[in-house]
Amino acid sequence: GFKEIQFDYVRFPEGFETQSDSLDYTHGDYDTKNLDEVQQRVEAVTDFVKYAREELKPYGVEVSVDIFGYAATVPEAPGIGQNFSRISENVDVISSMIYPSHWGSYFGIGKPDLEPYKLVSEYMKVENELLGGLDTPPQSRPWLQDFTASYLGAGNYMNYGAPQVEDQVKALHEAGVDEFLLWDANNTYTPGVNYNFN
Repeated sequence: GFKEIQFDYVRFPEGFETQSDSLDYTHGDYDTKNLDEVQQRVEAVTDFVKYAREELKPYGVEVSVDIFGYAATVPEAPGIGQNFSRISENVDVISSMIYPSHWGSYFGIGKPDLEPYKLVSEYMKVENELLGGLDTPPQSRPWLQDFTASYLGAGNYMNYGAPQVEDQVKALHEAGVDEFLLWDANNTYTPGVNYNFN
């Protein structure tokens, strides 16, 4: 069997809020809950995660969810319906996607892809504060970047290798997190990385 079920991209499509008026879809029971469209999306995503965890409980598996990193930095991500704290309350593991390349100017860092250690460090301050406010916080197991984001254009990215991956892992470790996931769409992961900062 499986020890854990991981749900990826538990959200509405990006940009949904800008197109929802032109789409033909049902709001289901959320229409009767006296909620605006943003709150309907947040409720739908949160309810799904809660439902999945309850349904899987008899099998003794943990439930993990991948979530956009920026969802932890706003009260809720309105278009996609992710509320970091509410999702976290209903899972065993939360995996924020915090790839440095996926942030604009954030945390006072103009070009985050060039500063992987600082980006992860600053993000984890926010996440740790949010999780610290929950009665039963899930385990944090973020997604880290192990790819070069050349699509950002010259001056906005650097080649990612062992030092950049190690910087992210070190920042997590210093924030009290020792589990992580690596992402590279090509599945070519950097050899020779020191993952052990214990």
